Amino acid sequence: MREWTLPEMNPRPLPTLPTATGVLRRGRLPIILAAPPCTVLLLLVLLLLVLLVLLLLVLLVLLVLLLLVLVLVLVLLLLLVLLVLLLLVLLVLLVPPVPVLLLLVLLLLVVLVLLVLVLLLLVLLVLVLLLLVLLLLVLVPVLLVLLLLVLLVLLVLLLVLLVLLVLLVLLVLVLLVLLVLVLLVLLVLVLLVLLVLVLLVLVLLVLLLLLLLLLLLLLLLLLLLLLLLLLLLLLLLLLLLFTTSLQDAEGRDDVMETWIRKRKLAESEEGLLQSFSSPGHVITEKGGARWKEEEVGCTLEGSGTPEAVAETEERIANPRGKTEHLHLPEGTCRAAYIEQERWLLTPEELPAATQPQPQLISADT
Repeated sequence: MREWTLPEMNPRPLPTLPTATGVLRRGRLPIILAAPPCTVLLLLVLLLLVLLVLLLLVLLVLLVLLLLVLVLVLVLLLLLVLLVLLLLVLLVLLVPPVPVLLLLVLLLLVVLVLLVLVLLLLVLLVLVLLLLVLLLLVLVPVLLVLLLLVLLVLLVLLLVLLVLLVLLVLLVLVLLVLLVLVLLVLLVLVLLVLLVLVLLVLVLLVLLLLLLLLLLLLLLLLLLLLLLLLLLLLLLLLLLLFTTSLQDAEGRDDVMETWIRKRKLAESEEGLLQSFSSPGHVITEKGGARWKEEEVGCTLEGSGTPEAVAETEERIANPRGKTEHLHLPEGTCRAAYIEQERWLLTPEELPAATQPQPQLISADT
């Protein structure tokens, strides 16, 4: 009879996880190591392809970031130049007597900075194009090499399969045909996957190039606007310098004209003072006007009456801007021919115009 016992009385060994040594000892291998060598090589090549594509994409992103940093540096430099120009404009507006040589030196420095910025922009654009060309030149050969490697692996796989078919054609003909069909389908699928990957990479590259070109166009427009603003500020500076020079020239002309007018007035007063003591002349000089007097023909029979003298003084002291003939009564000097020449008065000479007029000097006295 069979003896029935409890499990505790008849323990069995617990199942243990297989170790690496135990697997190898029992002839078991992992799935990857147990696969054919051609399949392992194909998987490694595909993994290498994916890694290279990712590396190129990372390099391209780093390149775009570097270009953006350089363009931002250029924009900051342009903004600095704009700030310098604004400071110059404020300096000209707040402190008018600015040395022209200093302004010209500053303007030359600004123009040199602009030229350097434009040269840097051109160098940046050339660098971008070169790097893009290098990326394309590097990417296309890598893809071609990888495709060649895949094709070689596939050819090796086909050769191996053909050898197997030749060896086992008599045994498992139907199975080999099915296996060939399956492998061909797999090959087509692999090629389609590779083609899709290549197309995706190319599409991504084209999109990145388009985005980069759009960004460069926007930055160029911004730089052009900044350059236009710089030119407007330069024109404003030149206009301010021109107007200040014109005002200085007008001020010098006014000073010279005032000096000449005062000199002529002093000479005329000196001439009138010399002719004051000569008999037979009518003299008057005040209010910014000068009269030329001719010899007064007087009769010696009598002297002028007070009314005639007062009338003569009033006519001479208050001329109406035209030639006057003084008609005096009997017993006074005959009519005097008076020609009036007016002079413009400066603000400094106005108080002199309010002084009382000199008295008429009769020829009888």
